[in-house]
This record gives sequence, C-alpha cells and structure tokens, in this order.
Amino acid sequence: MVIIKSVLAGLCLVTAFALGQAVEVPKSFDSGGLLYRLSPDAWAQTGIFPELAGFNYLELWQTEDGVVLEVYRPDRTRVRRRISQEELVLIRQQVDAHLRQQPKRLNQEGRGSFLLQQIPLALGWYGPATTALLIPKADLQYQAALSLVVSSAAFFAPLLAMRNMKMTQAQAHLCVANGYRGVLAGYLVGHMFHISEYRAYSAIMMVASIGGQVAGYRLADKLSLGQATLVTAYTDLGLLDGALLGAAIRDWTDDPKRYNISLSAWSLAGLAGGSVAGNIIAPKWDCTEGQVTALRTGTIVGAAVPLALYATLAEDFSPPAFLLGIGGSIGGTLWAQSSIRLHQLSNGNGLIVTGMTLGGALFGAGLGVLTNQSKVVSVAGSIGAIGGLAGGLALAKSLQAGQSSQSRLEPRLEFNCAGIICGVAHYAVNQRFGVPDLVTVRF
Repeated sequence: MVIIKSVLAGLCLVTAFALGQAVEVPKSFDSGGLLYRLSPDAWAQTGIFPELAGFNYLELWQTEDGVVLEVYRPDRTRVRRRISQEELVLIRQQVDAHLRQQPKRLNQEGRGSFLLQQIPLALGWYGPATTALLIPKADLQYQAALSLVVSSAAFFAPLLAMRNMKMTQAQAHLCVANGYRGVLAGYLVGHMFHISEYRAYSAIMMVASIGGQVAGYRLADKLSLGQATLVTAYTDLGLLDGALLGAAIRDWTDDPKRYNISLSAWSLAGLAGGSVAGNIIAPKWDCTEGQVTALRTGTIVGAAVPLALYATLAEDFSPPAFLLGIGGSIGGTLWAQSSIRLHQLSNGNGLIVTGMTLGGALFGAGLGVLTNQSKVVSVAGSIGAIGGLAGGLALAKSLQAGQSSQSRLEPRLEFNCAGIICGVAHYAVNQRFGVPDLVTVRF
C-alpha cells in the first residue's frame, strides 16, 4: 500500500511539474519574421557571431528568461547561449541588411504551364487566324505551313520574351483562359455587327484574344491559382446567364432582325459582367482549385436542372425556362460557394463533387429509363444530380477534414529522461522530487 501511494504521489508530482513547464517559441533572425533558421553560408554573409564555427545551423528561441541562441552541431549536440535584447536588435539589423542586398527572385513557377497551354490556343486559333489575315487565298500547302510556323512561334516567342518576366500559376491560368474567351468575345462582336468578311472577323477575334491574354496576365498579378480559377468561373457564369437572357429576349421580341443583336450583345455583356464580378470577389476569398471545381458544378446543376425539368414537364422551351436557368445558375453557385467556403478542398476532393454529381444524374436517369417515360427520366436524373451534388459536397468536406487533421504539424516535445531517473532516486532518499526542464514544448 505504501508503494502504491508513493508511486501515485510521484506521478502526481511529475504531472504537475510537467504542466508547469515553460513553452519555448521560435524567434526570427530578421525583423520581418522570414528567417528562423540560419545556415553556415548565410551566417558567414551576415557577419553575426564571428566566434562560431563548425555547426549545421542556428536557431533563436524565446524562453521565460529571455532569448537564447541554439547551435546545432554535426555530432547532434546542441549548445545554448543567452542573447540580450541589445544583441537581438543588432543581429536583426545585420540580417535585415543582408536580406535587402539579396536579389529578388522572380516567381516563374507558371512559365512552363503557360507555354504548354499556349500551344493548343496557337494551333486552334492564332495559326489559322494569321493565315486568314496574310494569305487567305494561297494554296492549302502554304496555308498549312504558315499556320504551323505561327503556332510554333506562339511557344518560342514567349519562351524568349519571358526570361526576365514574372509568371505565376495564377497568371498562367488566367492569361490562357482569357485568351480563349477573347476569341469568343471577338466572335460575338463580329456577330453583333453582322460582319461577314472573314479577314475582318479574324482581325477582331485576334485583337480580342491577345487583349484578353494581356489583361489576364495583369489581373492575376496578386491572385492565387484558386482565385484566378474563380475569376474564370464567374466569367463563365456571366456568359451563360447573358446567353440565356439573350435567348429569352429573342423569343419575346420574336423579331428575326433582332436575333444577332440581342443574343450576341447580352452574351457579351454577361461575359464582361462576370469577369468584373470575378475580379471583385476573388481577392476577398482565399479559395483553392478544388473549391472552384465544386462551385462550377453547383453552377451547372443549378442551370441545367430547371431548364430540363421545365422543358420536359411543360413540353416547351420558352423564355420562362431560360429565366429559371438564370436563377438556378446563380442559386447553385451561391449555395455551393457558401457550403464549401470554409473548407480548403484539394483538387481531388473537388473532382469528387463533380464525379458524384454526374454519377447521381446517370443513376437517376438510368432508373427513369426503366419506366420508358421521358418525363420520369428527366425528373429522376435531376433528383439524382441534386442528390449527388449534396452528397459530394458532404463527402468532400469530411475527407478534407480528415486530411487536414492528419497533416497538422505536431509540436516538438522533449522529455528529460535522465532527470526523471535522478528525480526518482532523489525522492527515494530525501522524499523530495524535482526535475528541471522535465518537458520542453516547441511549436
């Protein structure tokens, strides 16, 4: 019984002492909080602690008693030295001066992606458009040769021009995405003004495409990749709703002469409005590509389900169907965005949302086919799509939560095992337990 009490008393003392241990936090060597570990090369350039040598790296730690310098040696031993506030100020002044002298590296992580994505745009558009402008009536052999040469130049010219230019992943995405949408914008302009001459049409589309790429590059300068894809998603939402509104106005006016003006003008207005809305909203939401994928899925389901249900049940594809599609697309976008706004979905989890939505729609439509009734197929497919979207969002959020908890950094714990043994021995002799620095926690 006495042994048990002694053990329990020892455990209580150990626990109480552990809970009372100091927690150390890292300190940066610079005043901006950027440099927390100093390598031998950086140490030699900064000129601090000239008396040190033969170490792997240096770290600063804030303790209860002040700031300490920890020297990590190649033999895995560590040496600590206390740093005064005056010394810390001097250290940071020298490190700040060293960092200011370092050349700033351009962020070119999106350069390769941009050049690769530029090839399909060049093959599908810039090559044929240049051929139409320069040699529209030449033999097919010369047209094909010029088209391929221009497509090749669309890769090599930016490759050389961007040697000293910034190109982030966001800029690569929005630059190429706006290039494609610029082609469409040029087509809508030509369609709106009834331009029939092919060279003039090609010139307008090329100017719009190049302008879109330049604008995309500049607009994405301070955006993340997720935010850039959000701009594209809202641009497409505006284009979709503009086209639906134009279709509704065309049917209401029922005037063939207004077909080109209404549909093209409203589509172009929607494209521009969606782009403006995306550029306003994107900087306010630190989203990921996975979140934008889920949002796009909500947009498509929100537009497609009302259109399909109205067209099937009412047996009419009229302006009310288009207006329902507009309302549904906006509602689906806002619902999906609010559902995943606080969940940083990965690309894979975003695709799960799309996959489950498509799978739910196919499953519902498959069951409806058994009845051999088109209305049942439409209703069952729509219900399946909505259920798949809701289930996909829930599953993606739960999977993301599990991944986040697994990837969370654990604090560094150090136990003074030797001290525990000495403390127990000391307690057995003197009935007093004490272990200095029993537990050290570093974050």
